[in-house]
Amino acid sequence: MRSLLFVDDNDLLAETVVMALGNLGLEVAAVQNAEHALTLLNERRVDAAVIDVHLGDGTGGIELARQVLESNPGVAVVLTTAYAMPELDIPEGATVLEKPYRFGDLLLAAGHQPPSELPS
Repeated sequence: MRSLLFVDDNDLLAETVVMALGNLGLEVAAVQNAEHALTLLNERRVDAAVIDVHLGDGTGGIELARQVLESNPGVAVVLTTAYAMPELDIPEGATVLEKPYRFGDLLLAAGHQPPSELPS
């Protein structure tokens, strides 16, 4: 089973992603901040990390992405944002996906092949 870490401080969005991608056969763990994300990454391996750029408190999404890329080689890192991208200092190796996004686009950015029929 492929696994994905979803880091976003929006509970409703996290619940939706966990349910939708879980129904497609992915193991999805959702956390709200960088501290919990790093703890989870120390406990288990994931194939991809989807990280919101603007997390509510503490370490921001871009810094978390840098840490994930440095300490977890081979993990696909996807940054999500609803803000203008030219302002962002995206770490090398990360992909950016603008909100709102489709589940198929999220799966592709995270290195997973989406099934032919997906929820929007």
